[in-house]
Amino acid sequence: ALLLETRTAPGERWGMAGVIAPEPGDCLANHVLASGSLGNETFVAAWATPDVAKVTTRPASGAREVPLAFYPVPGSTLRVAGRWTTGFRPSSAVTFYDRRGAVLAASPNGPC
Repeated sequence: ALLLETRTAPGERWGMAGVIAPEPGDCLANHVLASGSLGNETFVAAWATPDVAKVTTRPASGAREVPLAFYPVPGSTLRVAGRWTTGFRPSSAVTFYDRRGAVLAASPNGPC
Protein backbone atom coordinates (compact mmCIF):
# COMPACT_ATOMS: atom_id res chain seq x y z
CA ALA A 1 0.00 0.00 0.00
CA LEU A 2 0.98 3.63 -0.45
CA LEU A 3 0.31 5.70 2.67
CA LEU A 4 0.62 9.47 3.00
CA GLU A 5 0.63 11.23 6.34
CA THR A 6 -0.30 14.91 6.35
CA ARG A 7 -1.05 17.69 8.78
CA THR A 8 -2.10 21.29 8.33
CA ALA A 9 0.61 22.84 10.54
CA PRO A 10 3.37 21.88 12.98
CA GLY A 11 1.86 20.59 16.21
CA GLU A 12 -1.48 19.72 14.54
CA ARG A 13 -2.84 16.16 14.41
CA TRP A 14 -1.65 13.91 11.61
CA GLY A 15 -4.10 12.59 9.02
CA MET A 16 -3.53 9.60 6.77
CA ALA A 17 -4.63 8.59 3.28
CA GLY A 18 -3.70 5.49 1.36
CA VAL A 19 -4.29 3.31 -1.66
CA ILE A 20 -3.52 -0.39 -1.99
CA ALA A 21 -1.10 -1.67 -4.61
CA PRO A 22 -2.66 -3.22 -7.70
CA GLU A 23 -2.74 -6.96 -8.22
CA PRO A 24 -1.85 -8.37 -11.66
CA GLY A 25 -4.74 -7.63 -14.00
CA ASP A 26 -6.15 -4.78 -11.85
CA CYS A 27 -7.01 -1.50 -13.54
CA LEU A 28 -4.40 1.11 -12.62
CA ALA A 29 -7.06 3.84 -12.81
CA ASN A 30 -8.58 2.33 -9.65
CA HIS A 31 -5.33 2.93 -7.72
CA VAL A 32 -5.06 6.75 -7.77
CA LEU A 33 -4.66 8.80 -4.60
CA ALA A 34 -5.14 12.54 -4.14
CA SER A 35 -4.27 13.73 -0.65
CA GLY A 36 -2.66 16.46 1.30
CA SER A 37 -2.98 20.15 0.80
CA LEU A 38 -0.17 22.66 0.53
CA GLY A 39 -1.50 26.07 -0.37
CA ASN A 40 -3.75 25.38 -3.32
CA GLU A 41 -1.90 22.22 -4.36
CA THR A 42 -2.83 18.56 -3.86
CA PHE A 43 -0.45 15.59 -3.95
CA VAL A 44 -1.58 13.17 -6.67
CA ALA A 45 -0.08 9.67 -6.67
CA ALA A 46 -0.74 6.53 -8.69
CA TRP A 47 0.77 3.08 -8.99
CA ALA A 48 2.60 2.34 -12.25
CA THR A 49 3.49 -1.11 -13.57
CA PRO A 50 6.59 -1.71 -15.76
CA ASP A 51 4.56 -1.25 -18.98
CA VAL A 52 3.61 2.32 -18.00
CA ALA A 53 5.93 4.87 -19.62
CA LYS A 54 4.12 8.06 -18.59
CA VAL A 55 1.39 9.14 -16.18
CA THR A 56 -0.24 12.56 -16.46
CA THR A 57 -2.94 14.55 -14.74
CA ARG A 58 -5.24 17.14 -16.26
CA PRO A 59 -6.88 19.22 -13.52
CA ALA A 60 -9.77 20.41 -15.72
CA SER A 61 -11.11 19.79 -19.20
CA GLY A 62 -9.06 21.82 -21.66
CA ALA A 63 -6.14 22.27 -19.24
CA ARG A 64 -2.71 21.05 -20.25
CA GLU A 65 -1.55 17.59 -19.17
CA VAL A 66 0.99 17.64 -16.36
CA PRO A 67 3.38 14.65 -16.13
CA LEU A 68 3.88 12.90 -12.81
CA ALA A 69 7.40 11.90 -11.70
CA PHE A 70 8.27 8.23 -11.13
CA TYR A 71 9.60 7.00 -7.79
CA PRO A 72 10.99 3.46 -7.46
CA VAL A 73 9.61 1.03 -4.90
CA PRO A 74 12.52 -1.05 -3.54
CA GLY A 75 12.00 -4.78 -4.03
CA SER A 76 9.11 -4.32 -6.46
CA THR A 77 8.54 -3.86 -10.18
CA LEU A 78 5.89 -1.26 -9.29
CA ARG A 79 6.69 2.44 -9.19
CA VAL A 80 4.81 5.37 -7.74
CA ALA A 81 3.98 8.26 -10.06
CA GLY A 82 3.29 11.47 -8.17
CA ARG A 83 3.54 15.24 -7.86
CA TRP A 84 2.04 18.29 -6.18
CA THR A 85 -0.45 19.84 -8.60
CA THR A 86 -2.80 22.82 -8.66
CA GLY A 87 -6.52 22.48 -9.20
CA PHE A 88 -6.88 18.70 -8.82
CA ARG A 89 -10.43 17.49 -8.08
CA PRO A 90 -11.99 13.99 -7.98
CA SER A 91 -13.17 14.57 -11.57
CA SER A 92 -9.65 15.46 -12.78
CA ALA A 93 -8.13 13.09 -15.33
CA VAL A 94 -5.19 10.81 -14.55
CA THR A 95 -3.97 8.99 -17.67
CA PHE A 96 -1.52 6.08 -18.00
CA TYR A 97 0.42 5.72 -21.30
CA ASP A 98 2.58 2.93 -22.70
CA ARG A 99 5.90 3.45 -24.51
CA ARG A 100 4.14 3.99 -27.86
CA GLY A 101 1.89 6.70 -26.37
CA ALA A 102 -1.23 4.54 -26.31
CA VAL A 103 -3.56 4.99 -23.34
CA LEU A 104 -3.47 1.99 -21.01
CA ALA A 105 -5.94 3.32 -18.44
CA ALA A 106 -7.54 6.58 -17.39
CA SER A 107 -9.33 7.84 -14.33
CA PRO A 108 -12.12 8.71 -13.69
CA ASN A 109 -13.89 7.66 -16.92
CA GLY A 110 -11.78 4.89 -18.42
CA PRO A 111 -10.64 3.13 -20.39
CA CYS A 112 -9.72 0.41 -18.03
